[in-house]
Order: sequence, then C-alpha cells, then structure tokens
Amino acid sequence: MNACSGAIPLSLSRRRLLVVAALSFVLLAGAAGVPTQTPVDLYQNMESGKDGDLLTPELVSASCHGDGATWSVHGNLWVSTKNARALPGAVGGGGKAFAGRDATRTWMFNDSDDRNYVECEFTGPHARITVAGYYTPGVTIPFANQFDTIALTGMQAFAVLQTRNDDGKGPYLRAHSCTEGWKTTFSPTQIKIVPGKTYWVNLHSDGDKGRVSLAAFDPEKGFTQVGETVVAPSWPGSAMRRLAFGRYDRHGDNPKAETQSYFGQSLVDYNKGAFPLLPQAPSPPGVKGATDGQ
Repeated sequence: MNACSGAIPLSLSRRRLLVVAALSFVLLAGAAGVPTQTPVDLYQNMESGKDGDLLTPELVSASCHGDGATWSVHGNLWVSTKNARALPGAVGGGGKAFAGRDATRTWMFNDSDDRNYVECEFTGPHARITVAGYYTPGVTIPFANQFDTIALTGMQAFAVLQTRNDDGKGPYLRAHSCTEGWKTTFSPTQIKIVPGKTYWVNLHSDGDKGRVSLAAFDPEKGFTQVGETVVAPSWPGSAMRRLAFGRYDRHGDNPKAETQSYFGQSLVDYNKGAFPLLPQAPSPPGVKGATDGQ
C-alpha cells in the first residue's frame, strides 16, 4: 500500500494558507531575535588573553575565526578590557556562527613607538576587500604623519585609515593610498571624530575601480554614519594581501606621541568586498534574542 494513499489532498486555498503561515513564522522568528548572520571571511574578536597581556601570535590567532590568515606581532601591544563593545548580531566566519555579543576585550596600541602593529597575511591577493570593526582613537598630537592606523597592503598599492590632527582641532579620519609610480594620494575631505569615543569604521579597497573608501559609523546611534564617505584614488588593478592594525606608517620619523588607541571585533570580507560592512541590527526592544545574552 502506498504510504501516501491515505492523505487527503489539500485544496488550493489551504495550500496558500499554509504558505502564508510558514512565511509568518519566519518573520516572527526574526522578530523574536533569531539573528541573521553577517557573513565574512575572517572574524577577529580579540577575546583571547587576559587584561594586560602582551599580544603574541598565539593569542592573536586564537581570536581569529576563518581560513587563510597568518598573524604576526611587531612591537609591544596589549590585551585590554577597555572600550570593549559587543556586536548587535551574529557573525558567520569560516563556516561557523559566532554570537559576537559577549565582547570583553580589545587590542591596545601605544603611540610611543613608530612600529607597533599587528599584521595578517592572507593566502592570496584580493582585488575587492573590506575590513570593518570598532575603533577608539586616543588624543593625536598635531603632526604631518599619521599615528594609529588600519592598513591594507599589496604588491603595488596600499589602503590606509589614518588618524590625524594637523590643525590641532582633530582628530580626523582620512583615506590614504597611491597611484602609478607610488604617487601619494589622500581623500580631499576628512571625517571629524571625538577622541576616546568608539566608532565602527570601514576601510575598503576596490582595485578594479582604483579607489580606497573610508566610512565611520556611531554604534551609540544605531550605526548611523558620521560625516560622509571619503575616497582616495588608488593604483588600478591592485590587489591586497595584508591587513595591519596599529602604528603602521613605516616612515621612521614620527615623534613619540604617548597616545593610545583600541581595536575590537573586526570583520574582513575579501570574497565580495561588501561596503559598507555593517553588523546586523539588534532585536526589537523587550524581545529576548541576539542582544540579551539568551
């Protein structure tokens, strides 16, 4: 006897009703706080180690989720519990899901040295790549060169988020790159920020279009954008293969600034290079889910 022979055929109206009910369930599940993952290729949550520990490649690698990344540490950098921020949704990195909401640590960088940075080497160059994450800048003294940065580098070009204070009224964020012949380029405008305030920043390199884009967002105001996106021309056809956090200017001529900056919860997307790369929105108020530790 056919196992389905006793089933009662559904009328068209009943089938439509079931489809609507299924869709309603999906929508209600989202409203109930089931987080939609922000898909990325690498997720660095900075959660390994204890407050005050010196960063090591082992600590850095233990906080990285995803494939194809080799981390190295240059100079003295620390694990910190200051300025830690949770993500409002889940992150999908390296084929796994991470809640992102239990953040207790950041990486602390001190500008007393010209070469304090953490570097990540990718397995291959990427024409479109975005790095995003929490950034808390310290007080930057007026000077011609940058201090703490986020940088993407390749064989022919680079993309840099610079924190600057040339006029003494900053700090400001500026995009920095280069074109053919290593001609230096900068975004013609800057993003005014507040020292000690935590921002969600995006640094994007598009080698196909030959441009570097930088944007900042305020996590205290629903990740609304701060100022406008700033853009610098870059070497057309370039591809990036390294990421660095910290004092990565490589000039060797900056004074000791004695300022500190903090980085936390970084996302890297190098397959699609989505920009801006924003974390998912939190659950509606009063609903258990992605942001309440349940």
